[in-house]
Amino acid sequence: SGDAGKARDMLERSVAGHSGSPEPWVNLGNVLKNEQDNNPLPVEEKDMSTVKRCYQTALRLQHDQMDALANMAGLSAMDRDWERTAALADRSLSIGPSEEAFCALM
Repeated sequence: SGDAGKARDMLERSVAGHSGSPEPWVNLGNVLKNEQDNNPLPVEEKDMSTVKRCYQTALRLQHDQMDALANMAGLSAMDRDWERTAALADRSLSIGPSEEAFCALM
């Protein structure tokens, strides 16, 4: 957990210094998602709101950011919003191959 905390701190500093670039936002969202994945609460009780905001910010900065689209598809699948999952995964896969987008469709 200490390494994850250090990674989160580094990414938060990176986001602060490069807030106009989508990649740090995606990476910060990934670290925060991993923290929630390791949380023992049931999926429906996990707080993914900050994770979603990170990916949404990345998409505001670059509407075709493949990883943010794929990760949002995964979060939509967790919410059982199948129509949104399919739309986001399709958008991501139209840009390039992504395991996250493919898994969201499963």
